Amino acid sequence: AALAFIGVWVVGMVAMMFPVMIPVVLAYDRIQRTPSPLEAGPTTKSRMWRGAAMFLFLSGYLAMYALLGVGVFLAIVLGSSVALTTPTVMDVAWLLPIAVFAVAGAYQLSPLKQRCLARVHSPLALFVKGWRADLPGAAMMGARHGLYCVGCCWMYMIVLAVVGAMGLFWMAGFAVVLSIEKATGHWGTAFSKVVAAGLVALAAVLAARTLLAL
Repeated sequence: AALAFIGVWVVGMVAMMFPVMIPVVLAYDRIQRTPSPLEAGPTTKSRMWRGAAMFLFLSGYLAMYALLGVGVFLAIVLGSSVALTTPTVMDVAWLLPIAVFAVAGAYQLSPLKQRCLARVHSPLALFVKGWRADLPGAAMMGARHGLYCVGCCWMYMIVLAVVGAMGLFWMAGFAVVLSIEKATGHWGTAFSKVVAAGLVALAAVLAARTLLAL
């Protein structure tokens, strides 16, 4: 069950993050092909070496999302166990989606979110400041960039998992949100605050509807 969940999770993340990841992958490939003072020694690499470096770069990136998937899976298992052993928990289960929307909205405005978003907006800084010319370094650079991406959108993923909306329609919608937020520089930062307001508003609407129905 864990392997199946994580496999589906990673595939879903690839589908959602692919549009955002393309510019970074192209920039990495372009730096590999162009002689640069970032590297010491010969800069001409074979096609096989460049392919291996690209594979490791993407593997490091996806590993961060796989780790997030592991955390989500463990949280689901723990939550299910608590619900089965403590039936009274179900009486307040309606609070969970409201809390997730509210926390997601608050996280959008947090310094950590803004810092990760700034790093994603300027992926070339990753290569300029932390360039590694060896193959293990390719994996490390991919993992570092993946970590910043996870820092930007992990609450979006929690919203999808908790609400149970891992359908194609919702994934496509979140992919659009992520693309706008990550690919538009200063406007993306402003857009993230609009999303924060929307998430908090959804939490308030859901709370009001639930309380009226009680």
